[in-house]
Amino acid sequence: MEEIATHYSVEESVVKRSIHIFSILFALALCLTLLPGTAMAAGIGSCGKDVRWTLDDEGTLTISGSGAMTDYSFAHNSR
Repeated sequence: MEEIATHYSVEESVVKRSIHIFSILFALALCLTLLPGTAMAAGIGSCGKDVRWTLDDEGTLTISGSGAMTDYSFAHNSR
């Protein structure tokens, strides 16, 4: 069997290098999405006539006040 030499043109070399670089950048971008980020933003609000809530930058939720709190019902549909 004869040995076949493969010759790449300059354009093919540039295309292969570009694909390789793009693949590395894409893999890096995917890895960065796995890093923990700030999922919650600090905020304040109310959950009743005289009941308030705060969420600080560390993720601590504080509910304060007096009286009835709004009833947020949760419908769970298990199948």
